[in-house]
Amino acid sequence: MKKIFVTLLLCAAIFPATWAQSETDSLALCGTTLYSVDKGALLDVAVGKNDRPATTPQCTEGLDAFKDYYRLHPIKDGRGAGMIFKISIAFQVTCNGEVGNYRVISVYNNQLFPQLAEKALDVVKNAPFHWSPAKDADGNAVDCWQVIDFTVVECSLAKCDYIH
Repeated sequence: MKKIFVTLLLCAAIFPATWAQSETDSLALCGTTLYSVDKGALLDVAVGKNDRPATTPQCTEGLDAFKDYYRLHPIKDGRGAGMIFKISIAFQVTCNGEVGNYRVISVYNNQLFPQLAEKALDVVKNAPFHWSPAKDADGNAVDCWQVIDFTVVECSLAKCDYIH
């Protein structure tokens, strides 16, 4: 695990990453403790190491509706034709189910990636989903980072999932 973390740190130093938080995203967290889903070193490097919740934030519309939305909303940029790449987008879900503070946490060695990643980020930000909050070991709703992973094929976001 330590080797993976060091490798990610080196990649982050060598390849440009788009980890910057969107300037318009302002989200008031409920508490002082922020949890993170278990995405491993990729999320830990991007947002810092946090405790894992007992249960993760869930899309209340269900996984099928979640996947259908992204299948119907591709990245609208012809420059992505012929490309296949992975992208991970993190965001916070508060104890009240509010979402915000979106950021791309992927690292990719391609000059076009930041522009395509930003377009995927826009699709995620505009998604009509509601999220149930994560819960701690005592069953209390808590603030938590969630991650959506995409395998982008020809600008399609159809191959997607989140930590559940």
